[in-house]
Amino acid sequence: MNDKKCKKIVLTGGACGGKTESLPFIKEHFTKLGYDVYIVNEMATILILGGITARKVGGKNFQELVVGMQIEMQRTFENAISLSENNKNLIIFDRCPIDAMMFINREEFDEIANKFETTYENIINSYDGIIHMEAVAKTFSELYTSQNNKARRDEGEHTVETDNKLLEAYREHPNRVIIGSYKDFNEKIKKMIEEMEEIL
Repeated sequence: MNDKKCKKIVLTGGACGGKTESLPFIKEHFTKLGYDVYIVNEMATILILGGITARKVGGKNFQELVVGMQIEMQRTFENAISLSENNKNLIIFDRCPIDAMMFINREEFDEIANKFETTYENIINSYDGIIHMEAVAKTFSELYTSQNNKARRDEGEHTVETDNKLLEAYREHPNRVIIGSYKDFNEKIKKMIEEMEEIL
């Protein structure tokens, strides 16, 4: 496909950072700027709410299922966009395969990527930008909640740990932006959209 027709941005970060909640705001803003905005939802949540959990199938096996779904979904969206006549297309990913490194190490990730005939480098370099939305538990622990995501099981302390793992996992990307926590979520959204405009 013509890469100039499609920009791809990943939203990542620890739980309760505002990734999923920000999606409607992103779509509205960039649609007004003439983009066709496509959203690839979080695969782990889809599996968990469907009854497939790491406890049932094993942690590494669960991550392999998630990574496989994410790779296939990205290909599907890219193929669909290649059929579009609009030259301004934006895909927003609510997490991507690299996020598996919250739970598995690099060697395990490379094994999984190899099964899908790709690599860490190919995956991370396929995105134009990475927006790391810092977990609210990192700065404002009193605001952390699991009520807005039925698949979430993280506690605040574990969320900080996974947030840090993601900072490390994505550190090689040349166009990564870290959005700190705000008590006012609207301010966080405003900052995130400003950074996305810079990426685009």
